[in-house]
Amino acid sequence: MELSVTLQRLRKADFLDGVGIAVGARDVSFVHVRKRLVDVSLRHARTVSLPEAGRERLDEFDHALHGFLEDVETPPDHVVLSLPRHTAYVSRIVVPESARDVIPEVIGYQADQLLPFPKEDLYYDYLTVDVGKEEKRIEVTVFGFSRREVDEYLGILLQAQLRPQMVTLSCSALANTLAFCSAPAHGPRLLLVPDDGWVEVDSIAGSRLLASQVVPLPAEATKEELDEVVAQVVTRSFPGTAVAETPLFAASATAYGSIAVDATHDVQALVTTRFALVDGEVLPPPALPALGAALQSIGENDGGINLLPEERRAQREKALSPVTLALVGTIGVLGLLWAVVSIVQQHRVLRTLAQQRAALEAPVQQVQKQEEELAQLQKQLQLLDSTARQKVIPVVKNLSELFPKEYYLNHLRYKDGDVEMSGLGSQSAADLLANLENSPCFRDVVAKAPFTKTPQGETFTLGAKTEPCTE
Repeated sequence: MELSVTLQRLRKADFLDGVGIAVGARDVSFVHVRKRLVDVSLRHARTVSLPEAGRERLDEFDHALHGFLEDVETPPDHVVLSLPRHTAYVSRIVVPESARDVIPEVIGYQADQLLPFPKEDLYYDYLTVDVGKEEKRIEVTVFGFSRREVDEYLGILLQAQLRPQMVTLSCSALANTLAFCSAPAHGPRLLLVPDDGWVEVDSIAGSRLLASQVVPLPAEATKEELDEVVAQVVTRSFPGTAVAETPLFAASATAYGSIAVDATHDVQALVTTRFALVDGEVLPPPALPALGAALQSIGENDGGINLLPEERRAQREKALSPVTLALVGTIGVLGLLWAVVSIVQQHRVLRTLAQQRAALEAPVQQVQKQEEELAQLQKQLQLLDSTARQKVIPVVKNLSELFPKEYYLNHLRYKDGDVEMSGLGSQSAADLLANLENSPCFRDVVAKAPFTKTPQGETFTLGAKTEPCTE
C-alpha cells in the first residue's frame, strides 16, 4: 500500500503555483499553494467579507482579488473557482445501469425539465451513485449554476489574467481537502458542513464525492435530530452500510453544537496538522473549500464537479523546467541501474541453482536407480505371489491330503513344475509312491534314491512332475 501511494505521489511530481478561490454567501476566500516535486505547501490564505448581492459584491470581489495577488510572490500557474453548494440548483434522476455510458446525453436531453432555467442559461455537471440491490440503477444528481453569475466572476478573473480550468462547488472542493489532509481511505465517509440553519451533508467514497445534500437544521438542533439526518443520508448514499461503520467528519469541531468529533475527524485540525501551521494559526472554515480548489489547481485530487463545459476550460500545461528534466533524467538513470542490478542478481541466482543442481545430480541418479531396482523386485514378488497361488499352493494341499499320518516330510522343493521330496515313514515307502502315482496332480513319480530302513522307519526320496489341479 505504501509503495502504491509513493508511486502515485511521484506521478504527480511538478513545479506549480496554484490558487483556489471560494466564493461564499457573505465572503470570499483565497488560498495559494505551491508544489515543488511532491511537496505541497500552503503559502497564503485570506478571507474577505462581501456584500450579499449587487454590483458592490462584484467590486469588492475584484478589489480583494487584486489585493491577494499583490501578496503572492509568484503568479499562479492555475486557478480553480469554487462556488457555494447551497446556492446551486439541484435535481436528481434515476437511470438504469444500461444507461451509464450515455448519462451526459440523458442529462442534456432532460436539462430543461431537471433545472429551473433553460440549459443555455446554466452551467451544470453531475455526480452518480449506484442504488438498488437486485435491480441495479444509478442515481444522478445534477448541479446547475446561473451562467450569468458565473460569467461575472470569470470576467473579473480574466481581467486579472487568470483563466480557471475548473469552476467547482464547495462540496467537491471540501471533499478534496479532506482526501488530501486525512489518511487514505476506501470506504464510505460523511462530511458535515453547517451553514445558517442548514447543514450540508457530503457523501464520500474514498476520495470521490458521490452526493451532496443540504438539509434544514438549526444550529441548536439536538444530537438526536442530527443523528436522524445522518442515518437518512447513509441509507440513501451507502445502502447496506451501518451508520456506526460510517466515519463522520466536520468542517470544524466548533461549527455545530451537537457535533462532537475528535482531531482526526475535524477538517480544520487535519489541515493544521498536514501543513504544519504554527500554533494559533488556523484556516477558517470559509477557506477550506478554497484550499480544496487550490489543490485541484496543482493536480492534487483531480476530478469532482466542474461546471464549465469542455471548451471553456483552461488546459493545464506542464512546464518542463531544468530541475524537472534533471529529476526525470535521474529517475531514468536509477531505473536503468535497477534493471541492470536485477539482471545481474538473476544471473547470479541462476548460476547458484545450476551448481546446486550439478551437486545433486549423482545422488538423484542413485535414487532413480534404486527406484528401478525396487520396481523390478516388486514385479518379481508379484510374479512369485501369482505362481504360488496358481501352482504351488494346490500341490502342497494335495500332498497334505495324500500323505498318511505314518509319513513325515523333511524336505520339499518345487521348481518349474518339478517336485522333489524326502522324508521318513513307519510303513513301506512303496505305498507312498503308489499314492502319488494315483494322484491327478502328479505324474512320472520316481524314487530319487533307494529306500532305506532305519530304526526310526523307512527313508524315501521321491521326484515327480506336477499337473494343473485345483486346490
